[in-house]
Amino acid sequence: MSADAVGTAPVVAVTPDGLSPAVWAHALTGAPVWDPASVGDGPLLVLSAHPDDETIGFGRSIARWARTSGPVDLLTLTAGEACLDAITRSSPFPLPTVTRAAIGNLRRDEFTRAGAALGVRSTRCRDLPDSALADFPYRVVVELDCAVSRCRPVLLAAPWASDPHPDHAAVGAAAAEVAARHSIPLVEYPVWASFWKHPPRDEATSARLSLLPADPVDEDRREAAIRCYPSQYSSFFAGLGPVVPDSMLEHHRRAFAFRPHDSVRPDDSVRPHDSVRPHDSGDFL
Repeated sequence: MSADAVGTAPVVAVTPDGLSPAVWAHALTGAPVWDPASVGDGPLLVLSAHPDDETIGFGRSIARWARTSGPVDLLTLTAGEACLDAITRSSPFPLPTVTRAAIGNLRRDEFTRAGAALGVRSTRCRDLPDSALADFPYRVVVELDCAVSRCRPVLLAAPWASDPHPDHAAVGAAAAEVAARHSIPLVEYPVWASFWKHPPRDEATSARLSLLPADPVDEDRREAAIRCYPSQYSSFFAGLGPVVPDSMLEHHRRAFAFRPHDSVRPDDSVRPHDSVRPHDSGDFL
């Protein structure tokens, strides 16, 4: 199975248009720069719901950490096998048959190659169900607990718990619980947040919004990692747009994240997040 671009103008958008990057530009203007390396040298554990979340939202920092601070381990909770489910149901024309298993195998391979491009120590892909992580909170927490015990990270990175994709929110909430229990600082990176929703208005969350440093070599490694995901950034089938359109990637031209809380307490471990976008989660990567 190939996920190369077909060279045909797409007629059906897999992912609907989102907000303009200008919506978040004001919030990022004057935001402080926070360097993840400020927590000290050692292993970094980066969590994601699907292959390529890590590259979109935290790729520059992964490459930078691997170069300067210590080993990086990547863990994705699903293989992203449901990324075409919604468009398969709603397409105005018949699409070629491709199984979830085949998509999952393809995306696992992409994840491994992207990790190598970023310079990480290890990549692990679990088999929890794509688009249904919110239904298995205990299993997500157990997977993260095991990963922390195995990797012994000095810093944990995970999707922002208020990201509008339900799977991302589920991983973010579980990461906050695990980070608090193990007393590990947690940095939360956005994936679809700036594309689908407005910047946070509450003062505590807004105060953590930070720009992340990156050198040209980190930018190059992130771009190389993005190219490892043709299933997401190219047309999967003739007539379809990419799962992740260029307009979404424009929101990540500057690296930003929500830096760790000044102190992490057990009662911070589960924070309520905004309502998810009322859209079938299969439309997301």
